[in-house]
Order: sequence, then structure tokens, then C-alpha cells
Amino acid sequence: MEGVETKPARSGSVKLVRAALTEIPKTFKEIKENCPGLKDGQISMSLCYLLRRNELVKEQVDRVAKYGRRRVFTYALKKVGE
Repeated sequence: MEGVETKPARSGSVKLVRAALTEIPKTFKEIKENCPGLKDGQISMSLCYLLRRNELVKEQVDRVAKYGRRRVFTYALKKVGE
């Protein structure tokens, strides 16, 4: 079909977020910095999807930054066997 623009697959955002989480636990802000092409909603949707699939660990920790919320969530992929 010529001249028809296709939207990128939704699974592409999940793949990008999963790739951003391969090394160490990260906050939402750090994930957003690693995936600049994604909107906040796409990142949030991907994190919820991975949580529901039981592939993600979500922990609340004290923040590192001087300003902002006192406690933030970090996200990390579950290791095989957890």
C-alpha cells in the first residue's frame, strides 16, 4: 500500500523499556533519559505491562537527587529463577 503511514508497533516501547532495564534498577526518570523517543504514557504502559507479566520488580527507595520526592520507585527486571 503506497502512501499509507503505519504507526509503530506498541510492543516497540516494551522492547525499549526492557532493554533500558537490563543492567541495574532504574527510576522512571532514568528510563525516560535512556528512551528519549518515548512519551511518559508509553513508558508507564510498558512498566505496567511488564509488572502484570511478573517480569519486573518495583521497589520504593530514598531518592538520590536533592530536590523532588522523598521516596521514588525503582524498576528492575526479575532474574531467571526468582
